[in-house]
Amino acid sequence: MKKLIFLLLSVILPYAFLAAQETVNKTDANGHKQGRWIGKYTSRTIRYEGSFTDDKPVGEWKRFHENGKIKAHLYHSPNTDKASAELFDSNGVRYAKGNYKGTVKDSTWNYYNNLRLVGQENFSNGIKNGRSLTFYENGNPATESNWVNGMLNGVSRSFYPSGKKKMEIMYQQGKRHGLNLVYYESGQTEITGQFNNDQSDGTWKFADENGKVKYELKYKAGVLLNPEVVDSIQANEFKAFDRAKGRLKDPEDFSQRPEEYLRN
Repeated sequence: MKKLIFLLLSVILPYAFLAAQETVNKTDANGHKQGRWIGKYTSRTIRYEGSFTDDKPVGEWKRFHENGKIKAHLYHSPNTDKASAELFDSNGVRYAKGNYKGTVKDSTWNYYNNLRLVGQENFSNGIKNGRSLTFYENGNPATESNWVNGMLNGVSRSFYPSGKKKMEIMYQQGKRHGLNLVYYESGQTEITGQFNNDQSDGTWKFADENGKVKYELKYKAGVLLNPEVVDSIQANEFKAFDRAKGRLKDPEDFSQRPEEYLRN
């Protein structure tokens, strides 16, 4: 009896194996991908695995780094071009979660550092629209900005770890334009100035923590008109002012390295 079972298995198993192989990486008469597909690196490790229906990815898909660690986990919604996605670094640690519409980002994307939320942004058909945020380790917002059709627009803010406002900058179609304010953590205004078409313009006032104006710098179209004042300012103080005039960080620029969001 055992010999009979062994003989049957030796005949059946090879055919079963071949049948299984035939169900992978197949196209139909029209050249459309159908069923389960597996792609591999030249090293023969798996690059991706998932299923197609009429050339369109369906259901669960996985992509892998060449070291075998998960790179992306996607789920394609039925009868749409939308997919939810989780992205992972080469150690298999998740750094981003969001949605795709076709091959572009859509709706809300979250970014992580060691599973801690450090950034959030919103997309519409691959173009950044709506509010973007970065977060301190304590969970409080570090920056907040608004986007319209891929450009900064309206007020952008940065905050102290305590949650108090640190800076406010007005943007218009991606350029700094309008009032710029920098605050002490106490809430007292430290710097007040204006941008015009991305250039410092008019009088910039610098106050101490009691609100007393220490000095003023006068600009016209980005050109400093009273440089002698700078000579009287301590170098480290002027460098702090120059940093305060800088742009707020954009989460998208750090999507592959979210731990750098909050570095100076």
